[in-house]
Amino acid sequence: MALPWQQVHLIAATEAARAHREMSVDPARPIDPFAALDRAGVLVFRRRLDGVAGLYLPGDVAGGVPGVLINVAHPPTKQRFTAAHELWHHRRDREVVFDTETEWIARGEDHHADRERLAEAFAAWFLMPRQLVTASLARLGLSAARLDAEGAYAPVPAMETSYVATVHHLGDMRLIDQATRDRLARILPQRIKHGLGGPGATEDAWKDIHVVRMRGDERGRDVRAKQGDALVIEASEAPSSGYVWEAAAVAPGLVLVGDEFLAPDAPTLGGRGWHRFIIRVDAPGHQSLRLDLRRPWETRPAVESLQFDITA
Repeated sequence: MALPWQQVHLIAATEAARAHREMSVDPARPIDPFAALDRAGVLVFRRRLDGVAGLYLPGDVAGGVPGVLINVAHPPTKQRFTAAHELWHHRRDREVVFDTETEWIARGEDHHADRERLAEAFAAWFLMPRQLVTASLARLGLSAARLDAEGAYAPVPAMETSYVATVHHLGDMRLIDQATRDRLARILPQRIKHGLGGPGATEDAWKDIHVVRMRGDERGRDVRAKQGDALVIEASEAPSSGYVWEAAAVAPGLVLVGDEFLAPDAPTLGGRGWHRFIIRVDAPGHQSLRLDLRRPWETRPAVESLQFDITA
């Protein structure tokens, strides 16, 4: 008889927390499963595979050193999930495993052996521990109880997980109810990205859009992205004051795709809204962006500036 999901998640979450401690992984920061495999003494190879997401070979089969093979044809988020999935097999199974699938979309009690259900749950808890999820939502000013599709997608780029896996894990953590999870999981991430950045924000469906909403006391942000990703930066603005945000200094490796003011749902005279900038990261390396708050017709210095250091 299959283990109940509650027990599967209890075992997986406990093992993920143990792995974080043993490998000195900070569970409040984005987690690199490939670095974790390296620390565990597992060689990682990436190849284009046919019908296989990943493969684990224990040391007694692989010539003394355990190894993992990852399908490079899959999206980067799925490769990361597969890497964490294979880490479970290394820690708990230590036998040859061919994984045709490592990140499930359709879930059921009788579709997979307990070994694979545990590995899938472990991958989710290892990559998305509660500390990281709650910290990511707090940084974005989001409440799990009131998440819409854009809100559920917002922490995805920073955690480098897939939208579907993230939504399911929010449900597994009891941060959203089952009805909300099912409703959000039906929404295609491409549709969400289009709503956030519009056409041209990214040129590749696999690329992410990073939502950066600035708080009033912030003067900048360090952002990690991948080449081809886009940033949606939102800063509070009251146009009636005459002071508006402008992209004052954009590094050559960045492209300003969009620039607009978003009024509140119930606008009031002199009310504040959000100025949204859409920036595409076209080149790897370190890039900088500065936004200035000023009256466009004046030559005096900006009254406020926001500095973004972007590592792609």
